[in-house]
Amino acid sequence: MTLRRKPSHRIASSLLIIVLSACGGRSVPTLDPPSVIAPSASTAVAVEKNVHPELPPSSPQPVPTPRSLSERTSALAVEGYLPSVVIEPDGGERPAPLVIVTHGAGDKPEPACAHYDELAGHAAFILCIRGRATNTHLPEAERGYFYDGHIELGKELTRARDALLRLHANDVDAKNVVFTGFSQGATMGVLALQQGAAKELGVTRLLLVEGGAAQWNIAVSEGLRAAGVERVAIVCGTVHCNDDAKRTAPWIERGGLELRLLYGQYAGHTLEGTMRGPIAEAWTWLAQAGHDAATPPPPPR
Repeated sequence: MTLRRKPSHRIASSLLIIVLSACGGRSVPTLDPPSVIAPSASTAVAVEKNVHPELPPSSPQPVPTPRSLSERTSALAVEGYLPSVVIEPDGGERPAPLVIVTHGAGDKPEPACAHYDELAGHAAFILCIRGRATNTHLPEAERGYFYDGHIELGKELTRARDALLRLHANDVDAKNVVFTGFSQGATMGVLALQQGAAKELGVTRLLLVEGGAAQWNIAVSEGLRAAGVERVAIVCGTVHCNDDAKRTAPWIERGGLELRLLYGQYAGHTLEGTMRGPIAEAWTWLAQAGHDAATPPPPPR
């Protein structure tokens, strides 16, 4: 008897029937290979920069445009007196320092205000006291101003400061004030400060230019030190002022005040010209946080 082999395709068909029977007649699903999703361009950029793709990129903050001197200058109403002049700082931190300025007899407050705004780097409130008009019949452009005695000046100083604080209560550092005076403003300013204005105004430093050098003795120096004054700078441009400063310097220092004398020889009775150099040097010294006692200021020439 001869045996015949079944064809291979018949064997495969039989196996398929067995498998289908085992699955209850259901078809066996086929598995596709896993698909790879390519990242989009925006996602790729975000991953590369390690930035969340849903957050927009940060934009640079705009830089404030500096304000001009005229934009920062305004008149300040003072009860019982003519308006003072105020220059506000151009940005910077708050509260900002306060500089009180008194001018010379016959002068105007505006030029002195601008001078110290420049020295302060436009970062302080500059309060300039006007005083009384020398001649009310002249037009404003030709009119000058003076201070009618140190007692009146003391009142005007306090009222002008109070008026400023009412407008800028949280913007002004009224506990660390620099007082600057020129000529009559320096002479009467020292007298007003001696009579109580220094403590009332919170003055800690004095800059006296071409005035205020002769109004000192040990008791005055001690009184101002007790009121909170720490440093005094006297800048002279004339021989007369420099002689007064050298004469009273020992009394100022014996009263406990730090002193710096500067002499702009041949500079004259002015804030301008070659006087700008020694005034700026005095300002820098007053603005220093500390003072090295081992390096005394240079002696007056």
